[in-house]
Amino acid sequence: MATAVQKLITMSHHQNNIEEIRLYRGGVSVSNLFDSLGKSLKETRITAALGYLFSISPERCRELFSINDDISENIVEANHEYGRADIQIDTINNKRYVIEAKLPAVDPQPQSLRYKADYHVLLTNYPYGKGSKSGRIRCINWNEIGEFLSELTKSKDNKVKTISNELLHYLQRYQMVRKNDSVEIYMRELNRKPTLDLFLKSHLYVCPFQKGSRLPEARYFSPHFGKKISDLIPGIMSGISYVARITRVEMVLSKEQLKTVIINERGKRWFNYHRGYINAAVGGKIDKSNAKSVVFLGQPRLIFNPPIKKENIQKGKGWLSRQFISFDELFEGWMK
Repeated sequence: MATAVQKLITMSHHQNNIEEIRLYRGGVSVSNLFDSLGKSLKETRITAALGYLFSISPERCRELFSINDDISENIVEANHEYGRADIQIDTINNKRYVIEAKLPAVDPQPQSLRYKADYHVLLTNYPYGKGSKSGRIRCINWNEIGEFLSELTKSKDNKVKTISNELLHYLQRYQMVRKNDSVEIYMRELNRKPTLDLFLKSHLYVCPFQKGSRLPEARYFSPHFGKKISDLIPGIMSGISYVARITRVEMVLSKEQLKTVIINERGKRWFNYHRGYINAAVGGKIDKSNAKSVVFLGQPRLIFNPPIKKENIQKGKGWLSRQFISFDELFEGWMK
């Protein structure tokens, strides 16, 4: 059991309905079974979950890997002479499949071939082309795994349905698999110097939490700088000019939680250095009635010069009315 301090899930019943209460791990909110085991994407969690799904849904496993025989044994982290295979599947006709997974676009073939097997299955986005399921070496990319999990979410078996759904959302959260209706860019109006400093110098954005918002799905953040801030700060032009990658989104219910999630993500020394920018930008009280979303960002990039005028992506010059947009729409607005 993890030793990090956790607030356990509590449930209240109201008119026979169960209300879900947010779960925290070490002060950080958790919305997925696999994230509750610890932050960041972990290869071992994914392969363990896949191994479990193969055990409780062996027929679908056989379809995925084009296995013609019945499965006799399924082992996660199987011991071999030169290490441990992620997953090993043996059949009743003594055929062995070793499954080796790599999360980034790294070639898993050299490692997989160290393990003795009849077939080597490589789960990777390494550019082999469309996953081949014939021959001794078989390649399957992560989007194919996403399609496999999507099918399993329709299962009548509650265990299969639940685990596959949780794993699919875990992979989508870290952009390992595509979402059919993915959100590309989150936009907000920036018109205060403290908020601008937090964005450009601390690579953070803090805004009111909106229940049901698709912000956690967005991959990038692009602020619109208003005329007020452009008149105040030399070199800042009104419009949309910067884009920054979103690395993580957290919801906080207090100033103490805000401090905790930032320290967990960036470190205490970093927090102390940027504390002034954070306090100036956030201000006010944070509580259950005034929760905040903390958006962790990569390096802001100056993409559009001259900036995109807001009237090119919406009707009128008033307050920015759109919160989500695609790169194609931004580039179309830039070309007007």
